[in-house]
Amino acid sequence: MLSPLYWSALVPAALAGFFACRRWPGVRKGWLLACSGMFLWAAQPDWWWLTLALTALAWLAPLGGKRGAAVYTALSLSLMLGMKLSGHAWPVGLSFVILQGIAYAVDAARNVEKRGSLPDVALYMGFFPKLSAGPVCRFDSFCEQAESADISVNSLDEGLARLAFGMAKKLLIADGLYPVAMAAFGGETHPVSMVLSLVCCPLYVYFDFAGCTDMALGVARLFGMALPENFNRPFRAASIRDFWRRWHMSLSGFLRDYVYIPLGGSHRGKPRTLRNVMIVFLLMGLWHGITWSYLLFGLFHGLLMALEHSGVLRPDTWRKSVARLYTLLMAAVGFVIFMAPGVPQFSLGYAAWQAAVLTLSPGAVLAVLAALALAALEGKTLPAPLRRVLALVLLAICWAHMAAGGYMPMLYAQF
Repeated sequence: MLSPLYWSALVPAALAGFFACRRWPGVRKGWLLACSGMFLWAAQPDWWWLTLALTALAWLAPLGGKRGAAVYTALSLSLMLGMKLSGHAWPVGLSFVILQGIAYAVDAARNVEKRGSLPDVALYMGFFPKLSAGPVCRFDSFCEQAESADISVNSLDEGLARLAFGMAKKLLIADGLYPVAMAAFGGETHPVSMVLSLVCCPLYVYFDFAGCTDMALGVARLFGMALPENFNRPFRAASIRDFWRRWHMSLSGFLRDYVYIPLGGSHRGKPRTLRNVMIVFLLMGLWHGITWSYLLFGLFHGLLMALEHSGVLRPDTWRKSVARLYTLLMAAVGFVIFMAPGVPQFSLGYAAWQAAVLTLSPGAVLAVLAALALAALEGKTLPAPLRRVLALVLLAICWAHMAAGGYMPMLYAQF
């Protein structure tokens, strides 16, 4: 997705072809499927066949009823586990493909009316704007969007604005935050570096992932489609439970509907509820990768969720400011664990202090200030003329940035 070729060739060609055949729904969806196939081949040059195989199997699985869906789920998860344990470079977006395949297979096995044609399932699983980093969609709602999709002045206006602000979040803010976020993990670590990482790790992960999600939602909106939102002002959460209602909402919803509720949810007594919570967050951590950092990240959040579910922690009874501060601190600690390549080695020496100071380049300071300001102001709306001018300026800046090759890979594309 972060490639001048993607923005200068694939997206304009996809839009032009889509507009040309907008009066023929079948041809229109076929065109989107062809464009998605081209993107898949470019994004997964060695593994495109695996995505196609998973798509075909997902379509076939519901023909075997619930047993077929269970076999597909076990096969997909075993494949994910095996590949991640083997150390192979993870194909871009394959985890999201697997989640959507499981969602389709399970839903279609439960309800025959939710079964779709092979081309519809292929477009659902491989639609190019969301292939790299989601969001995770549901088949029936996605198909409704694909059926009614149409390019309009309004969709282009909204899509370009969402796209521009997403690019800015990723390229101008997240990439600038990365060196400060990783300040604690570059050898000997001064306490100042730890504080910088504590502040910047959650901001980096958020602006990288939310920026990529905004780009996906923006491109889909250009076609007149509205994909599900993934974030809802997560840094205003007043508990960890509230945080996970606002953060990566499509993954949280998937885990709730396909893991937590089938395990019994919160309806079989407190011990089983706490067990179910821990299973969900353990799986959430392992979905990111088979490393101690991701495992501990999942267990850390699972423990906090269990303490809130059990009533040991009751942020809902605290003052709102205290509850939000607690949530911010716990989320920050969690994201330091998430990003940590190892255990920091603390030092009060001059070399460690100098390393901490050197991470605060002018560009990094601007990125930190912009991130804090946007996190505080998020949800505010701009007047339409100002939004359009700002979007065009940001698009020009981000395009120049990409053309110069000055960008980092998307964080969630590796999961």
